[in-house]
Amino acid sequence: MNTVAIIITTKNRKDDLTKTLQILLSYDLKDIPIYITDDASDFEISEINEIKCFSNIKVHKNKKSLGLIVNRNKMASIASEDILISLDDDSCFVGKPNFDELINFFNNNPLVCGVELNNAEIGQMHSLCESGEILQMYTGFGHAINR
Repeated sequence: MNTVAIIITTKNRKDDLTKTLQILLSYDLKDIPIYITDDASDFEISEINEIKCFSNIKVHKNKKSLGLIVNRNKMASIASEDILISLDDDSCFVGKPNFDELINFFNNNPLVCGVELNNAEIGQMHSLCESGEILQMYTGFGHAINR
């Protein structure tokens, strides 16, 4: 059975990360493994109450800033799960993700190693095109990789 984890990097975005964690809690994702790397923030990364609500969260704090890609690769080397969902500290899922569907997709498409997820930057508006589809602005990350 494939397993899923969320990886998040952050630096000096306490309010953004707190909101992202609140959204994850609102989707009842308190038991999913979450790996957070604090890239040498100057203050606390989140409200402590939000972090305490998760049963399987691991936070690593860098002594000096290493950058996004180095941190994502570090989390990928630490995580033991098969599928890693990469989120920014200021973006989250638009709706509750269906992890079983994600796992099935990867199992049924073994040549696919990554997929985009439906996420949005917190507090940002979306535009509707003529067909009524939502056009998302660039959110940096919001994808899953199957390894």
